[in-house]
Amino acid sequence: MVQWVEEKTPKRVKIIVNKMTSQWKQAIVGYFLAQLVLVSMTGVIVLIGLLIIGVEYAITTAVLIAIVDLFPYLGTGLIFLPWIIYAFISGNWTLSIGLSILYGIVIIQRQLAEPKVMSKHMGIPPLALLVSLFTCYQLFGVFGLLIGPAVLIFFQSILRSGLLEEIGDYVKKGA
Repeated sequence: MVQWVEEKTPKRVKIIVNKMTSQWKQAIVGYFLAQLVLVSMTGVIVLIGLLIIGVEYAITTAVLIAIVDLFPYLGTGLIFLPWIIYAFISGNWTLSIGLSILYGIVIIQRQLAEPKVMSKHMGIPPLALLVSLFTCYQLFGVFGLLIGPAVLIFFQSILRSGLLEEIGDYVKKGA
């Protein structure tokens, strides 16, 4: 059956499908590389901050926070916020203030670096990525943060593969 479909599929369609598939693979690999870069940046910043604050088991804690940073929106706050609140309630003011400053630095770093790193590794303009993330977040909630880049990758692959030009030629010329 696969062989029959391959025989019946026009060569131009095969070329476009191959280009789109290649675009998808590049973008997906780029997305994972970008996430790895962002998580690494977060981990290094947290490690340095924890060492400055004087937290025991700073390396283990930094690795754990870096792993948790993979979750959209929850990210580092899942660890930092309860830790800051606990340190505050228990009267450890120095730790609470230090963790709050470190958390602020991590959030700012992530917000500034994410569009640039993601766009660089995925080949998508930063503004388009931000618009896609915002729009999909508004439409689908937190799940939209995962859908946004996928939708943008899909449309980008259509544009770069020449599919629209092929459809235009087909409509104009009939072949």
